[in-house]
Amino acid sequence: MPKPGTHHSARVGGQPESRDFEGEGIEPLIDRTATISAFCSVDAGTVRPTTVGARSWLLQHVHLGHDVIVGDGVEIATGAVIGGGAWIGDSVKIGINATVLPRQVIGAGARIGAGAVVTRDVPEGETWVGNPARPIDKATQ
Repeated sequence: MPKPGTHHSARVGGQPESRDFEGEGIEPLIDRTATISAFCSVDAGTVRPTTVGARSWLLQHVHLGHDVIVGDGVEIATGAVIGGGAWIGDSVKIGINATVLPRQVIGAGARIGAGAVVTRDVPEGETWVGNPARPIDKATQ
């Protein structure tokens, strides 16, 4: 895990990308032990603060939409996009260039494969891959 903090090129608290939202966004809450790498964007919230939990790591070029909740100990790999209102549970790992559509819930300890497109909620501890993302058979894990 790299040194905690927010890289100077990251954009934290930018205007929420929501068609229906007007006014000022709610400032994000980034735990002091989280790491926000270069060229990440973390939108301001519209109804709650966009939140990044303790010891979580956003690798380069990650985008978090408005009102996203990222739990503790989460790793989101380079180029991943997390749509507005998504909820990412504790200890989740999200692969390179994965996409989580708005308002989806990723349960604690789940794994999302590189390039996956998550179109529905992912239960705790499961591994999902593909487009659209689907669970890997536990017998093959």
